[in-house]
Formats: sequence, structure tokens, C-alpha cells
Amino acid sequence: MKTYLLIGNPNTGKTTLFNALSGSRQKVGNYPGVTVEKKEGHFEFQGEKIKLIDLPGTYSLIANSPDEEITTEILLGRRKLDTPIDGVVIVADATNLTRSLFFTTQVIDCELPTLLVLNMYDEVEKKKICIDVEKLSNNLGVPIVTAVAPKKKGVEEIKHLLAQGLKQTRSILPQLKLPAEVQKEFSILSELLKKDDVQNNTDAEALRLLTREGELSEYKDEPLRKAVLASQQNLEAAGIDWRALESEYRYTWIENVLNASQCTDECCNPSFASKLDRVIMHKIIGPIFFFVLMALLFQALFTWSSFPMDLIDGFFGWLGNVVAAILPDGSLKSLIVDGVIAGIGSVVIFVPQIAFLFFFLTLMEDSGYMARAAFVMDRIMFKLGLHGKAFIPLLSSFACAIPGVMATRTIENKRDRIATMMIAPLMSCSARLPVYALLIAACIPSITYLGVFNLQGLILWGLYILGVIAAIIVAFVLKKTMLKTISLPFLMEMPPYRMPKMTSVLRRTWERAKVFLTNAGTVIFAFSIILWFVTSYPKPNTISAGENTEVKNISMQTETEQSPIEYSFAGRLGKAIEPALKPLGFDWKIGIGLIASFAAREIFVSTMAIVYRVGDDVDETSPSLLEAVKNQKRENGKPVFTPLVGLGLLVFFLFACQCMSTVAIVKRETNSWRWPIFMFSYMTALAYVAALAIYQVGTLLGC
Repeated sequence: MKTYLLIGNPNTGKTTLFNALSGSRQKVGNYPGVTVEKKEGHFEFQGEKIKLIDLPGTYSLIANSPDEEITTEILLGRRKLDTPIDGVVIVADATNLTRSLFFTTQVIDCELPTLLVLNMYDEVEKKKICIDVEKLSNNLGVPIVTAVAPKKKGVEEIKHLLAQGLKQTRSILPQLKLPAEVQKEFSILSELLKKDDVQNNTDAEALRLLTREGELSEYKDEPLRKAVLASQQNLEAAGIDWRALESEYRYTWIENVLNASQCTDECCNPSFASKLDRVIMHKIIGPIFFFVLMALLFQALFTWSSFPMDLIDGFFGWLGNVVAAILPDGSLKSLIVDGVIAGIGSVVIFVPQIAFLFFFLTLMEDSGYMARAAFVMDRIMFKLGLHGKAFIPLLSSFACAIPGVMATRTIENKRDRIATMMIAPLMSCSARLPVYALLIAACIPSITYLGVFNLQGLILWGLYILGVIAAIIVAFVLKKTMLKTISLPFLMEMPPYRMPKMTSVLRRTWERAKVFLTNAGTVIFAFSIILWFVTSYPKPNTISAGENTEVKNISMQTETEQSPIEYSFAGRLGKAIEPALKPLGFDWKIGIGLIASFAAREIFVSTMAIVYRVGDDVDETSPSLLEAVKNQKRENGKPVFTPLVGLGLLVFFLFACQCMSTVAIVKRETNSWRWPIFMFSYMTALAYVAALAIYQVGTLLGC
């Protein structure tokens, strides 16, 4: 089996080509840093088995973030893989060869067998750019294939070359014509590096070290560190700026090569994309456009999903009826109907809303708008001290905070990374959506304004916006106190606008929804069984046979009115914490749901289904969970779920850190319990105080 590395600058279509070659269904996007960890794919061509390793994108061999460090270490031979490397496939943006060839020539200097793929070649033809591929190939000393990854153009030729095997390349460093003083210094460093017996090409690594600022923490060899500092001082004494040395000479060489192999007939008139960018990236119109777009998204989310949700609700109601009719009365029937069917069904019903959310986010990502939204939001983030790259991890957290936290690896500064992790869970993830949908439908009246905007949809949109506002405030406080650092400007190249490929959008929507369903379903199933047990046992005390019949009847009537759940373990726990929840307007049954949801937010819905006994003795007249929530009464006969209580509970779920998986991933990313404990504590306190303020102020105002 031959093994190849797939590398390139971010946003060159590298992952799309990876999918086209291997058939692997990995996330495809326009934002730099989508691929964070090593991904592998396999395919067979002409009887030859090929393994392809998709490495994180990077702009050069000088890494600025943890994900870029992975690529750099593998290419330089400092990180060994399981199998020997037979070569590298570099994916370059054919429309921006100047930038792409900087990294390409650095890789060629490592003297690994190399294939260069000029991707997005259809964009080159549209822009009327002429590239002499043969001449460029001769100058670089590597084979070149033109490709259009989404249409799989060039894929067969790439497979053919990989199956045949790539030839060893020769470093272009001698062609850079570096000054004699520079050659002398990096020759000294090169000899020291050879003692490591690790680097693929010590000359390439020596030049990288010579032009690098900062500590060389990955090198434990003290003589090497001293030699690097001495060489830099020698160059400064000779009047040579070692910091810009490689960029200056490498870009000069690239410019000469491209002048000989590239021409353009592109007109100077601004393109449609440029005109569109002036509008949606405008400092005033841009943010307005973004927030209006998100408002419309959530309106559609609430409206379009109602029909499939009704179908799913009907199916689980029918299933509960069938099972209840077949099974005899007893614990087994209660377990299956009240525990399993009611618990899982109450979460599956919200899959349409989650699928619509992923669908719209994928459209925005694939069209090229997401990167532009990052720039629009960076103006706000920069003022708060957050890095512009924080936008995408935060946006990813709207789907799930776990990949959002992991995506912070693309942020160079450690304090910026931690600050982003601390606020990522404040974004309303998809696990909150079932809770939002249930509480909004049960507590918020369906009122339409201006014939378009529904109050329920506006509340949903408001929750997402409130989460963002809270994150901004928390980030501001953190960056001014515990995580104070200097904010650097956000630089990122804008991807071209593209028409999203609907098959890819639908496939990724299904995969994301399926992951949510399977992951949540596993947890929910287990918790449904546990919750059924703790809400069903112990049973109310039975009356001894010797008791007076009248007393027995009165006792049984009292127990029936009081509901068996109060005798259960869950009921006792709910009663125990009720004094702390009363100031928020919550009763002990809501308390049971809150405790269960600290493992995972979506558990709240299935917990309420079990607590309210939805599915017990089900028939066609039985209320659904929504009706059960609406019909809950306090001891004084007043409704439990008023609009005020509903708002308080919604805000509690917005702010509380009710996801142990997120806590665990923050611990893994920070390698410390300090930050996950801090995150859990401040979010729980924020949730309690916010819900308390809403209920108490609302009560004083007579709401």
C-alpha cells in the first residue's frame, strides 16, 4: 500500500478533493481550518491500494497554531506516522498561485516526492487567466494536474499518478540565490540538524529556524538554540533582515516563475462578487444583513418544521397505543410506554428543526457567505479583545459546543483560545432546541405581527441573540481581567462565491442530524430507563388488610390525588431542592428535569414526558407532552407554566452549562480542571441569577 499526505493552504478545496479521491464523507467548507485533525481515506486504482492522509491546512512551514503544528512536524519528519510516506499531494488555489506557491516551494525543499494539484481551475478559465502548466511544472520540478474537485475533474489523472508512484524532488533553495552570508549561516545550522537524524531536509529546516522569531521549544538541543541566535545576530551585523529573508527571496523567485508561465486577459472592471461584497461586508449594512438573515432563518426553522413534527408526534402516539394495547398492565408496560417510547419519541420529534438548522448553516458555509460573516463580526470581536478567528468556533457551537471548543485550535494565542472556549457553550446549541421548542410552544402565545413575524419565532431568535450578547459581555470581562492579552488583527482571504451543491448540502445535513440523533438517542435511552425507575419507585405504601375499609378508601384516595411520583426517589429529590427553585417560579417537577438535564440538555424533554406520565394508559384522547405541560397546575390551581415561568426557564437553559461532554472536552483541550470548573460555575450562577431576575421583576410588574 502506498501512503500519501494531502496538504495545502486553507480554503483551496483540499477536503473536497479528499472526498472526491477517497469517497470519504468529511466536512467540506470555505473557512480556513475546517480540518483540524489528521483524517485518513483509502481507495484502490489499477490494482494499487492507496492511503491518503488529509492534514490540516497551513500557509507555511512556520506554524502559528496547534493544527498547523501537526502538518509542519510531519513534513519536517519530527512527527512519525504509522506507515512510511511515499509522497505528498499539494492542493493549490489556481486563482492565487503567488500565495499557494510559497508553501509549495517550502514543501519541495523538503525533497519529498511531490504532486501539485491546481484546483479551482474552472475559476481560472472564467477569469481568463492563462497558465502554461508544462513550463510551471518544469520550473518547479514536480508533476502538475489541473482539477475541479467538486466536479471530480482531474481525479482520475491524480489517482493514476499516485498509483504509479511519485519521483523524488530536488530542493529549489539553490535557485533562490541567497546572499553568501545567509548560505554560510544556514549551512552551519544544517550540520547541527543532521545530528538529529529526523528532518527530511536539514537545509529547509535550517532556513526555517534562521528566519523564525521566538523560542525554539521543540528543540531540546541547547547548542542548536545558541547557534540559531548567533546566526541571527551575525546577519543583523551584516545588515541583513533575517525576519523577512525567506519571504523576500522566495516571493521574488515565485514572481519570476509566474511571469514566465502565466498571463491574464482579465478586465479591470469590478466583478459582481466585488460589488456584492461592498454591500454585505459594509460596516453598517453588513451586520444588519447578518442579523436579518439569522432572524429569517429562525422564523423558517419554527414554521417549516411544524408539519414533519406533527407526523412524528402522531407516529409515536400510535406506537404507544399499539404497545399499550398488547402488553398487560404492570411495570414492563410502564417501562416501555412511559420510559422508552415516551422518552425517545419526545426527542426524535425535534429532529426536523435540527435538520433545518444544519441545512441553512451548510448553505451559508458552502456559498462563501460564512467567511464574510466572520469579517463582519470581527469588527465587534476585535473591540472586545477577541480574535476574529473566534467567530467560526462560536458559530460551530450553535450546532454543538464540542466541535466549537475543538475548533479553537486554529486560534494562535492561548489566552484567546481559552476565552473562546469559556463562551462557546453560551451559543444555543442544537441540544437546546428541543427544550426551546417545547417551552415556547407551551408558554408563549402564537401571535403574529405585521402578518409575518410570529411571537414564538421572535422569542426563539431572541434567545440566540441573547446568548451572543451574554458571550460578548463575558468575553469582555475575561479579556479585561483573567485573560488579558494584546489583540491582533484578523487576516483571512475571502473565498469566491459558489453555488452550493445540493447533494453535498443534503448529505451533510443528514450526517449532522444523524450524529445528533444517535448520540443523543443513546444517552436518552439510558437516562429514560433510569428516570423511569427513579420516578416509579418506591411505590406508595400499601394498606394492610386489617385496616378499616373506610380508612383504606380514604387513604387510597389521598395517595391517588397526591400522585405516586411524589413517593418516588425523583420526587423526594425534587422536593428537597424546591425551596431553592421557588424564587424562580419553578416547582419540584421542573427541578427533576433540571437535575437530569445537567448530564445533557435534551434529557429535559424526555424527563418531563416521564414525570408527567405521558404515555401511561394512552388512548386517542390522551394529551401529548405539550398539552401535559400546558395543563400543569399548582396547589392553588394556577398554571405552572405561565409565560413568565417559561421565559425564566428558557433563559436558565440558555445560560446553564448542562452538558458534561462539553466540560470533559474543555478539560482535554486545556489539560486542566481549572477552566472547566470555572466555566460550569459561572454559567450555573449566571443562569440562576438571570431566571431569578426575570421571575421576580416580572412578578413585581404584575406579569
